[in-house]
Amino acid sequence: MTQRFGSVARLAQTLGEIGRTRFQLLLLELAEARERLVWIVILSAIGAFALGLALLFLSFLVVVLFWDTARVAACLGVVLGWVVLGVAVLFRAGRLVREARTPLTLTMEQVRTDFETLREALRGGP
Repeated sequence: MTQRFGSVARLAQTLGEIGRTRFQLLLLELAEARERLVWIVILSAIGAFALGLALLFLSFLVVVLFWDTARVAACLGVVLGWVVLGVAVLFRAGRLVREARTPLTLTMEQVRTDFETLREALRGGP
């Protein structure tokens, strides 16, 4: 009976260690994802602002250059260019969202492996 209690205690201890390790992996993945997301947002905002200003002044330049000869065509060309760019960017963003990998993939794979190993051990397998 004491031997069986010792086995159960070791099993509980092992399960506790596995759970703690998996929880640490989960926390690590969440911290990495959060840090990456913060940097993506910051860099994207700075880049979008800088490019936005550059493109705004470029648009003004195009309209000013063609003001005397074809101001309406210049304005329409600038607007059409912006519409095409906006649609292309939105399609690309939608594709990125659809192709994004599931968060916490590594953690879920490891937990699944742990459960399979535990199931085999409880059945008396290798």
